[in-house]
Amino acid sequence: MANFPQGYEFNRQSMKVTRIYNSAKDYLDADSNFDYKNTTDTKIDSLFFNSTENLMKGNSATDIFNNNNDGKESVNTSVFFDTTPSKYTNSDGTITKGGLLVAIINENIYTREGKATAMGKSEGFDKSMDAKEVAKRWHDRNYNLKLNSNNIVQGAGIVDTNDSNISFTPLIEIMEKQQKELIEYLKKEKNSILKFKS
Repeated sequence: MANFPQGYEFNRQSMKVTRIYNSAKDYLDADSNFDYKNTTDTKIDSLFFNSTENLMKGNSATDIFNNNNDGKESVNTSVFFDTTPSKYTNSDGTITKGGLLVAIINENIYTREGKATAMGKSEGFDKSMDAKEVAKRWHDRNYNLKLNSNNIVQGAGIVDTNDSNISFTPLIEIMEKQQKELIEYLKKEKNSILKFKS
């Protein structure tokens, strides 16, 4: 798995890959500096599932059939599915080509195709819709949220970047802060190890 790219940037609508990150460290650095507030429908994601703990150590993905639900299906959110790793693992432990595809789909929700529900359309899962159309659907669904030019489509929905419209820290800011803290922690741990060895 270490020979595969560990992350990439892509356009949500076209699915065109615009940048590839070959190592876990490169992906982690890019993710911590990624502009989640971009208005170009550019996203960043890892190619395979990689636990935060493993990624923070700079390790490539190895447990690619796992997910954030302990590898189990999530009936309530329908985001996680049981990848049935036994079907895609050969007797010698290698993974089949079909297994690689399942592992990529497991981690990358935007690779899943199908007819989007009304809720899915309002959350940006219909690739035929541009950011303005998604924002309108979101507004129609959530009429009490005041949408304005500070709102952007990001991930699976709208991020409202105007603090006067919301009374909590926007999720994106929390994610950016956590990513930066994790990077700093990783750098400190690496420096501690290097000092200890010398």
